[in-house]
Amino acid sequence: MRHLAVALLLAVAIAAPAGAQVMYNGWNIGPDYGAMVDQVNRDRAAQMQQMQQGEQWVIQQAMQDPICQQYYAQHRAQGGQTPWPAFAYQCAATGRFSREGMQAFRDNESRNQRAEQDRYRALQDAERQRGMAQGQWADGYGRNQAEMGRVMQGQQTWTDPRTGQQQVLPYTGGAITRDPATGRVYGRDASGQQYVQGSDGLWYALRPGW
Repeated sequence: MRHLAVALLLAVAIAAPAGAQVMYNGWNIGPDYGAMVDQVNRDRAAQMQQMQQGEQWVIQQAMQDPICQQYYAQHRAQGGQTPWPAFAYQCAATGRFSREGMQAFRDNESRNQRAEQDRYRALQDAERQRGMAQGQWADGYGRNQAEMGRVMQGQQTWTDPRTGQQQVLPYTGGAITRDPATGRVYGRDASGQQYVQGSDGLWYALRPGW
């Protein structure tokens, strides 16, 4: 009985599911936070229902325990007003009010309080991270929209992996492109791969995207 009660007092860990990605015209514009929140809420509701069912089972078992019944009779005889189901749960949770059981109950309560504080801090961190991610989502959405516009005009963004320098280059027309602002020379091979010519005269492959 005590082991069952102790199990019910342990904190329930809720892991956020891997979020689905929102797609728009074939572009990945970031995690679907609405679906993630809905899934978390469904998980929490299911776990709460499971815990409540387990608690009811423990109470029913304790109410049939002659020792708990005897303690409750004494409690009532001394003027106690605790309802029988609540008293039965306390009896089970404390190992029939044994010294060891009551100490275990207090220890579990302390652990639960610390776990609740940790979960609250984790929730705050998650909210901050979600806010940052949503900002990145909005930024990424805008960049995707802009890139879609460039693609429709026959252009694509490329990045130099050595420097992080980005350059919008055509994927149609001539194979050689010179940037008038920087003087850099870019070349495109037959497969569409773009290159930039270094100061040493060698060609370096660019990475598609930003």
